[in-house]
Amino acid sequence: MKITGNYTLHAPLDIVWKGLMSPEVLSNCIPGCQSFDLIDDDKYEMMVNVKIGPMNGKYQGTILISDQQIQNSYRLIAEGKGSLGFARGSALVTLSELSGTTSLLVDGEMEIGGTVARIGQRIIGTVSQTMMDRFFECLTQSIANNSMSN
Repeated sequence: MKITGNYTLHAPLDIVWKGLMSPEVLSNCIPGCQSFDLIDDDKYEMMVNVKIGPMNGKYQGTILISDQQIQNSYRLIAEGKGSLGFARGSALVTLSELSGTTSLLVDGEMEIGGTVARIGQRIIGTVSQTMMDRFFECLTQSIANNSMSN
């Protein structure tokens, strides 16, 4: 399944990049995140609770931030499994700045299997888009709150 998104954050590129690379911001902004721990360079282990329609399940997995072009782009590779099945995917996140705002383009693929794929197939796209939107809303808030406190 294709996952894409285009987001505009009203903050300079360097501030947005710092937010995207901050384990604290990531753990606070990933919807349903219950734990987020560094296990290797740019690789994290996490536990996430995901609700898809009437189903609710915990996924344990990893996130790897690779191919970093500082303040320009990176690849996010995630995989996890849990009571409802498995999910894995990768996305290229590209950033650009114009007049103090930062544009983020997310372009990736996701594969889901198990019970969640069989039962929730019709709503998985909507749920993944909603989760991505919630992440970037939270990132925007985190950046705004940190900017005001500095």
